[in-house]
Amino acid sequence: MGARNIRVNAICPGYMQTEMTKKFFADGGEWVDRWMAMSPMKRPGTPDELQGVVLYLASDASTFTTGGGYPGGRRLYLLVSTGIFVHTAALCRTMMIY
Repeated sequence: MGARNIRVNAICPGYMQTEMTKKFFADGGEWVDRWMAMSPMKRPGTPDELQGVVLYLASDASTFTTGGGYPGGRRLYLLVSTGIFVHTAALCRTMMIY
């Protein structure tokens, strides 16, 4: 895709607290406790915490950036032998193709 000047990157934010999910996180419970225990920050992210990477990927500063997965609150593993990014819980929700 790079030869055609098409860049593909993924933002993988992990668990995010939004208007849709805030009640779920506020109510808590066993699943929320487990998920937060697996998150390096021990809390859900918020959409405003993604501004930096979104602005970077949408700007001319990233014209040589492609094939990247940008993790948030979960871990991202790189399989070096194949060059494939694999997210531990398939949480890559936002794919940017431009």
